[in-house]
Amino acid sequence: MVKNKNQTWRPPLSDSLRQALLTAIFVSLIVQGLGEAQQTDPEPDATSGGVLRAEISHSDTLPPLPPGMRAGEAYMNWAVQGGDSPYGLTNRPLRFEIPAWLAGRWQRTQSMETKRVELPSGKPVKAAGKTEAKVQEQFGTFVDGEGKIWQVFDPRRSKGEVDRGEAMDIHRVSKYNIEILDPKNVLISVTATHLVVSKDKRMVLKSYQDEELNTYTLTGQGKARTDSSVKVFDQTGKPVLLTRSTSDVVKLEGVPADIGSGARGSR
Repeated sequence: MVKNKNQTWRPPLSDSLRQALLTAIFVSLIVQGLGEAQQTDPEPDATSGGVLRAEISHSDTLPPLPPGMRAGEAYMNWAVQGGDSPYGLTNRPLRFEIPAWLAGRWQRTQSMETKRVELPSGKPVKAAGKTEAKVQEQFGTFVDGEGKIWQVFDPRRSKGEVDRGEAMDIHRVSKYNIEILDPKNVLISVTATHLVVSKDKRMVLKSYQDEELNTYTLTGQGKARTDSSVKVFDQTGKPVLLTRSTSDVVKLEGVPADIGSGARGSR
């Protein structure tokens, strides 16, 4: 990545981070009630298309969670549990260049889950099918002096919570990456750690990890398709579930004026 020496910037709570947290929330709902798997058989083969590329990149296993983050432990806070940096992720904000066509605000109104498989057995489970949900995503945190568009991810502000009634799903994005595959395809990878904590006794009832790979494909002027592959791992890092889904997104607006003008104004 090329840095502009004449530019100064401060990473905000970016929409990319909000998107990553929304991803973690979505996955937390997928795995609700999912039990731990005890086998170690390989997962089933992938199918063709954008999801195939994403699934090939999935991790076979993930590092096991620290003892303080496992089921049966008392919960105090994320740092005390040993979860500040389970993957060696520093607290330094990360920057990723994105193509001009991806920059801006996008909206999806529905998603189609096409496959759901228990792992490691490979047993098919009925997919959720079409889900109606209006979601907006923003890409592009700032434009540098050379006109390149960048996305900022700040690990220090990557926590979130989901209320499950008698328990809270407390999660943190531990890995975030954007890779430009070719002029029309971008892969966004998000890994998150989840602790399901009881509200009354503040005990960890369940802990798990998930890895989501989203391929954004430009399909036309202001139009794109997302192919998502989500792999869920238990507290020991073994895979337990794989889902695949697709959706169409429409661009509502391009790069907001304040992003571009703010960066160039600092030259």
